[in-house]
Amino acid sequence: FSKRPTRIDAAHDSQIWSIQFSADGRFAASCSTDRTIKVWQCCDGGLEPVATLDGHTAAVWSIAFDASGDYLVSSSQDSTVRIWNWREEREVRKIVVGLQENAGLRCQGMKIAEATGLSRLQTDILQELGAQ
Repeated sequence: FSKRPTRIDAAHDSQIWSIQFSADGRFAASCSTDRTIKVWQCCDGGLEPVATLDGHTAAVWSIAFDASGDYLVSSSQDSTVRIWNWREEREVRKIVVGLQENAGLRCQGMKIAEATGLSRLQTDILQELGAQ
């Protein structure tokens, strides 16, 4: 007996903005304009849903797994960056990056092209927040 894997695009109610894989390739995460993040286990040529993260109040633009694969970082149009323990389906931290929704992001104009010592995740987050 085998369950038929779910299609990512059928699991979200709206447009998907990003799909990212954990470093070990065992999990994938998707985020959408439906304000949710879905986590998937990669198995037998397909994906099985394992978690849904709710909390953003606007479209979720980007996501990234940390190096351990235990946490996800998300950024949203609601002017927040959130850190999630996805296995427990719980928000660990919310960082407000704008004064109000669509008010602009604090990192706009920041130049990071020649910065050293930033991880790929840090660079991606800063760029999502408006850094160049």
